[in-house]
Amino acid sequence: VCGDKYLVIYDLGGHNVRVYNSFSLLFEESFRYPVQCVSINSEGAFCVVTSEKNYRSAVFVYDRNFDETYRWLSSDKLAIGAFLSDRDELSISTIQVIDGELVSELLELKIGEKDLVSSFSLKGALPLMHRSERKNAFFITDLGFHILKKSKSVASQDFVQGSILKVSLGENRFAVLCDELSVGVNYKLSIYDDEGKEIRSRKFSETIRDLKVYDDSVYVLTHTELYVFSEGLEDLCIALDGDYLQVGVLAENCVVLCGDTQAKIQILKR
Repeated sequence: VCGDKYLVIYDLGGHNVRVYNSFSLLFEESFRYPVQCVSINSEGAFCVVTSEKNYRSAVFVYDRNFDETYRWLSSDKLAIGAFLSDRDELSISTIQVIDGELVSELLELKIGEKDLVSSFSLKGALPLMHRSERKNAFFITDLGFHILKKSKSVASQDFVQGSILKVSLGENRFAVLCDELSVGVNYKLSIYDDEGKEIRSRKFSETIRDLKVYDDSVYVLTHTELYVFSEGLEDLCIALDGDYLQVGVLAENCVVLCGDTQAKIQILKR
């Protein structure tokens, strides 16, 4: 997990978390229970989702000096993910079963305060990803997305259950890739602004390996090509000379393509 100051490395389901800067290892912690996810903000503060004795879930928050400043514990909710904002606000997506029905919840908390800032719940949905920013909170489940303001849904979109394949959240845009569940290979990429309005869509007849959003651009990786969709610019399609599984965006015109045995820096030219 990359922040502006630090890089956090952990094994999903493992116990160790390590924090690095550009030169060396700065911090290492071995947790008693498996680590589910880590989030880091631009100041270098980070949180770790795991468990604790006698609790189903625990989220530990550390400041940029690696001191624990806050912890959230729950005996009934299972934390799926967490996001730590630059304003020291912690949001946690959780699930639990109530009367035999799955209930998902997005909790928003302020570091140092005991009471919840807000909460939003859905029945029958499984959280996939979330992000809380200054204006809105984005809560994406396997059934669709909700954009929240003060725990109220102000925009939403439903999808067919099981159709969402990939999601990428950026600061100004987010993108959702869905399988149209029709005969043959047919995928739909939908790009939304930060108010939840669809501003672009594109269909693909080949498998999408990776999807990233960076600023106002969306990067789509197939097994043969890299597509870039940017606001106000012509679409870009680059033929690949290797077998790549993931794309990382270093700058608007610079990506790193990663495969099983190699990684390549690619400068994008229009």
